[in-house]
Amino acid sequence: MQTRQTRIYAPSKPPYDGKLWAETMMARIIKPLSHSGQALEWIWFTRYASLETDFADSDGTHCPTAFFGGGLCRSLRLRFQIAEDHRSEFEASVGELIQSEGCWIADWRDYDSGELCSDRFTGEDRTDSRRAERKLLVMKYLHAVSRLALHSLVPADQEGRWRFEMNDDPQNAYGSTFFSLHHLFCNATNVPLGVLVIEKEGQLLCGTRMHPPFDPMDEEQWRAAREYQIRF
Repeated sequence: MQTRQTRIYAPSKPPYDGKLWAETMMARIIKPLSHSGQALEWIWFTRYASLETDFADSDGTHCPTAFFGGGLCRSLRLRFQIAEDHRSEFEASVGELIQSEGCWIADWRDYDSGELCSDRFTGEDRTDSRRAERKLLVMKYLHAVSRLALHSLVPADQEGRWRFEMNDDPQNAYGSTFFSLHHLFCNATNVPLGVLVIEKEGQLLCGTRMHPPFDPMDEEQWRAAREYQIRF
């Protein structure tokens, strides 16, 4: 088996021009490849939007100018494990699908799945045997979350955009099925959510440690912010 990765960049034209760009990419690119019948062991993906094109895990030397500009650069990072004898055919067919959608990738490259049992994902007992167990568990968790996301997609309009399903159960705030799933994860793990609050120009701004409401490199802002731990 080989573990691989790529970064898929979204263009600014329909159906990727609005806030549903990530869900649309999941439905039109990720979902078809996950059901391609080829020897995929697992997949997982994450979304990113930044002011600059992020090439931390891809080669952006030949990035088309249409993916730069003053707006946000939006991309999905895709990682997967596949049988070695199916890799070349799989990547070629997915590359054709990405191109037909008007999206862009820089390259395909190996991914060191050992990251999933690094110190970030493994605490205290960091023996090799426990890291091996943790790697498999984290891999299955990320795969399950990604498959749930794909399973929850529904058409959003007649122009080819997709969105997550709406859920009218009263236990799901904001109409999201993932609200209950999020609650169950937090309930089982007891992980706290730290909310950062800072006052800027007479306004109270809120954020988290992953997405602070200020420049994360500004140490003075970190000292000025107040943090409240809440339970979900």
